[in-house]
Amino acid sequence: IAPRINYIAPRLGAWLAIRLRLGCRCRFAKPIDVTQSGKPRPAWLVLTVLLLTACTPNSDSEFAVYRDRLGRTLKLDLPPPDPLKAPLSEANSIAAVAIAEIRFELLDMLALDSCGLQPNKPSLGNLIAERNSSLGKVMAYSTQLQYEIKLLQALEACIADEQAPADLRETLKQTYLQKQQQLPARLLNFLQLDTTLRQQIFGSQRPLDLTSGQAVETRLALQNLIALKQHIQHKDYLQASQIDINQQIAALYQGQVLADLQHSLRSNLTQLQQLNRQLQHWDPAWCKAETQDILQQVLLQVFIGKLQLQLAHQDGIAQQLLPQLNTLYADTTLASTVTERFQQPWQQLHIELKRHIAWWQQLRNACKR
Repeated sequence: IAPRINYIAPRLGAWLAIRLRLGCRCRFAKPIDVTQSGKPRPAWLVLTVLLLTACTPNSDSEFAVYRDRLGRTLKLDLPPPDPLKAPLSEANSIAAVAIAEIRFELLDMLALDSCGLQPNKPSLGNLIAERNSSLGKVMAYSTQLQYEIKLLQALEACIADEQAPADLRETLKQTYLQKQQQLPARLLNFLQLDTTLRQQIFGSQRPLDLTSGQAVETRLALQNLIALKQHIQHKDYLQASQIDINQQIAALYQGQVLADLQHSLRSNLTQLQQLNRQLQHWDPAWCKAETQDILQQVLLQVFIGKLQLQLAHQDGIAQQLLPQLNTLYADTTLASTVTERFQQPWQQLHIELKRHIAWWQQLRNACKR
């Protein structure tokens, strides 16, 4: 194995073809309803495999087939790992950052309706009325953040309006500074408490598959949210206002790529960790010619031909999205959760893949194939 490998799966076919010097004696596997000894397979196992093959193949279903084929060939019991644990409880207990409300007197509202008016921009008075409406009082965190950015722009326009009363402009300056100081807290509440973002981080119960696409929309949404965060940090509210926050959230929700990727990484890791532990046992009977021929089929047809494709697809998506996800959640309470549920499984999966390839190499050397 080369000293530096970004990911095993994309190179697995070529690597194993060279290292194991496999021949071209690939044959189709024996029917799934018959064991290697000729005894009928249990009905529940036949039904399970039929259900798996009836659905769109994914890494979970391909691991199930791979585990079954290895178990039958090696005459080992290879049960699947326990289901993944639920989201971390401490992440669910994050509280919103308290933000003081700033109110205007009724007399000020009359002046605010006409100050700093800009083409195609709402007046400051209208924005304040929107916030005080019944819908404004129950704004989602994403909508609150977008509103506050617009409000800062309207405040800037009124402060710069020399026709506005001097005492009002002075009051607005103080309000502007307070709103400016509060904006990072509103950004933090959005990142940590928005329902869609939390769902993406905590994951789904389904893996990615080859029909998941290349996550282009998800990548663009993360890029835009990172840009939003940077504009807020640099106090560039004009550029921040150009990003439609709810549009980015909608792209993440519709794709569900991050949620499915999180499940895939953790599921693949637990599957491969358990399989590597189970295969530590060594049996000289594995070197029989018939067994070796069938193992070669399993390696080429199932592991390299199917499972490797799923892992490579998922890894390509992880390489695109995880650096962006880490950047977006840097300096937040959820940063450690992102590391634990995305970054660490991704890195550990590479290690387990190397171990699994080493097992195949050990098998070849022991049997002198």
